[in-house]
Amino acid sequence: MAALTLHRRAACSSQAVLHWVTWTHTLFNLYMTRIQSRTSDACTCVYVSLLKGTALVVFKNGGTYHYSNVSRRAILNLMVNPSMSLGFWVNTNCIKSDRTKVGQRWNAAPCVG
Repeated sequence: MAALTLHRRAACSSQAVLHWVTWTHTLFNLYMTRIQSRTSDACTCVYVSLLKGTALVVFKNGGTYHYSNVSRRAILNLMVNPSMSLGFWVNTNCIKSDRTKVGQRWNAAPCVG
């Protein structure tokens, strides 16, 4: 009976973890859209939020930067123009733009797939 109770507790906790991961992933997708991989020598992937005007850029060297106050018009242009280079877009609208602010920097890349 103790083994059965332990198994039920493990099942409940794994279901809770799965629910939390699914919920967190759903919230992330509500606010951030992953831009499909394109030709870029510098960027692995870019997540953008048209609603918040932010971009999360993952570089090929592993550095990850969060930019705020990114032009929403530029974000929309990136989303609808599949031939635009990610590196060109990041240089123009995040790195060399006077309006954007660099927030956090991480050394881990969240891009999968």
